[in-house]
Amino acid sequence: MRGLIIVCLIVGAVGYVAVSFGKVKTGQVDFERVVGQRLEMVERHNADAVRSRLVEDARKYGFDLNPSHVLIDYRRTSDQTYAQGFLGNVAEFENWRASIELEYTSYLVGFAMRRQVAVSAVRQVQVRQRIRPELEQMLKDD
Repeated sequence: MRGLIIVCLIVGAVGYVAVSFGKVKTGQVDFERVVGQRLEMVERHNADAVRSRLVEDARKYGFDLNPSHVLIDYRRTSDQTYAQGFLGNVAEFENWRASIELEYTSYLVGFAMRRQVAVSAVRQVQVRQRIRPELEQMLKDD
């Protein structure tokens, strides 16, 4: 009888840890998806607003996120998307890279687990037709 009680306690403890682990992992995946969605909000002058929304989102999932651990960057880049590479001879693109890097803490049965997330995307903000040198020369000759 005593052995049965010990087995039941062990099975219960393992089950509790497994369910807790599943909840934490599901929350992590969902929160990382939300970080990707918040990346769409990043612009030149709204880093503080995005940072505070991320802290609120982390709190909803039960994670600790210190605002000082959230790095938001939005800067001009020469990187191009795959499709822009095909059009590089006919058009000039102005692209900006938005990125979010953060570190948050989740808890599993009282143990802290730190996790880092980094997402970035290239955004096209302007397209100009590239003037071909031979056409420009023809226009100057006329």
